[in-house]
Amino acid sequence: MDRTELKKSYWTDAAMAGGIIGIVVLIINIVQINLPTGSMVTLLSLVKFMVFGYLIYYYARRRSVKYDAADGFSFGQSMGYILAMMLFTGFILGLSDFVLGNYVMPEYYEEGFATLLDNNPMYDPDTPEGESMLALLDAYRRSPVANALGGIFSYLIYGGLLGLVASAFVKRKPDIFAGE
Repeated sequence: MDRTELKKSYWTDAAMAGGIIGIVVLIINIVQINLPTGSMVTLLSLVKFMVFGYLIYYYARRRSVKYDAADGFSFGQSMGYILAMMLFTGFILGLSDFVLGNYVMPEYYEEGFATLLDNNPMYDPDTPEGESMLALLDAYRRSPVANALGGIFSYLIYGGLLGLVASAFVKRKPDIFAGE
């Protein structure tokens, strides 16, 4: 594939791969939410981590083979592509959290936020600061933009950390004997 085609297909490929990763993780999240608490949830978390890591590797590797052997595929190119995928993955998962938390399964998310606040030593519901914290969390939960941006930020970090490992295996040095 020549360089202009590679540049044109970059964001399309990243969006497609990030979308697929986001949908797969979303399906696992929905299954995980509907399971009773226990060892199955823990096992499914491990499966989700492994599937997520594999999909990052798979799509980065798939992108790397589009580059000529003479050009290679650097660690930086791999990380850039993985982070581009994570933009789309985070967007999908952030918006799905908004929909699930406000319309589909609000009880589950309410329980999660209540547990989060109960375990926070800085939160005291009887103080003005505690009321302010609760109001801020509630505003965040009800904002699709905040959820989308939070998802993007979270998955840029999470996918980026896994991408560091995946990129070490995906990178290819340029073949000096390839080409003309």
